[in-house]
Amino acid sequence: MIRFSHFSNRLSPLTRGFWIFALINSLLVPLTLAVLTRFSLNDAVLQETYGYYLHARQGRDSWRPMAQAIDYARGEDHPQPIYAEIFFNRGIKFQYPPSSLLPLGAIRKLAPSSAWPRVLNLISLFCFAISIALTLRILTSGLRAAGPGSAGGRGSLEAAALIAAALLLALNFYPAVRAYVLGQIQVWVNALFVVALWCWIQGNQVGAGILVGSMCLLKPHYGLFLAWGALRRRWGFTLTIALTALAGVILSIAFFGWANHMDYLHMLSFLFRHGETYYPNQSMNGLLNRLLFNGNILDFDPSSLAPYHPWVFAGTSLSSIILLLTALLLPNSAGSKGGTIDFCILGLSVTMASSIAWEHHYGILLPIYAAAMPWLVENRIFGRATIPLLAGSYALTSNYFGVVHGLAHTRFNILQSTLYIGALLLLISLHVLRARESLSARRIRGAQLARAK
Repeated sequence: MIRFSHFSNRLSPLTRGFWIFALINSLLVPLTLAVLTRFSLNDAVLQETYGYYLHARQGRDSWRPMAQAIDYARGEDHPQPIYAEIFFNRGIKFQYPPSSLLPLGAIRKLAPSSAWPRVLNLISLFCFAISIALTLRILTSGLRAAGPGSAGGRGSLEAAALIAAALLLALNFYPAVRAYVLGQIQVWVNALFVVALWCWIQGNQVGAGILVGSMCLLKPHYGLFLAWGALRRRWGFTLTIALTALAGVILSIAFFGWANHMDYLHMLSFLFRHGETYYPNQSMNGLLNRLLFNGNILDFDPSSLAPYHPWVFAGTSLSSIILLLTALLLPNSAGSKGGTIDFCILGLSVTMASSIAWEHHYGILLPIYAAAMPWLVENRIFGRATIPLLAGSYALTSNYFGVVHGLAHTRFNILQSTLYIGALLLLISLHVLRARESLSARRIRGAQLARAK
């Protein structure tokens, strides 16, 4: 006990607080939530998730519909486009662009049919490990850059303690872990995003552009980084995204034909008009569908979407427009445009603006927290409330709150959107931080002009 006390006293208050939060959020909170549900809803999901995770095996949530789409496209008898047959006729929720089938098709061609699931598992494990490792790297780099208030540069003991606490938090970040367990291509997207963010922090615009362009081939809505890069005059980044995505689309059209790509746009329009009511859809669309009891809240329907509702469509459209326009157009100073926080704002806004944003899509939050935390701690944009708000946001996004599902058929089912609410708190914090950067940049520029006169 004396030795532990001596060790603890050598750490800064911030690091001690970080460790306390890591232990509470990663151990006490999940156990408490499981007890509150009497080890029923919570226990089922957590047991499945961490059971698969700890045994390094995954499901086939992405891989099964993708394999069926490839088999249909390669078959001799396919009179209809892929989405007309797979999505609309068979009711299989294959929702990725044809270009996403390129890597899976190559793996299935190179590996025997019995081996390709193991190959996908190994790739996902590698992507998950890369995401965790670079998230820690982004955090430590940010702590050094942010200054003494963020506990950066305090020596090897301080650094080791911070990394250990961050590792505990990262390994228990539910959206990222869930993506791996389900067998989701989102694990690849998470890895591409964290490497792209690291490249951006290091000033490697071309590398970041190649990675974001690759993300676009898996999830096209990340193509909004093209507009973001152009508005910020990051031409190397913008051009590289365009060339990478264009090369992938040309290759995809060569393999799957033009008709399948046009059919994909039709399917996307259908998705946006309907969305999903099922509680893991952590978007404005999911929140509104649940508030209006428009579909099945607690059970996943593998073959249909939520019924079209005009108020849900209007609310989803309005929120998406607000999220994207504020991400693209709000910074009014060169000092805040194109920085790390600005990059993170668009990445998170694109995810939240989707009509369907599953829990595992928020795996990109992990590196965003790592990038933002040092600067939020250093600047304290909300005064004393800054750290509690940041901790609350992380707790809401990193845990599974099965305890609220008892409210599914009441007006309090908004509490089923805990992940969305936590992400919104972080997004607001990032916007305020970016505005603070913009104000500081204007003051510096004003002082320079005054001295010049």
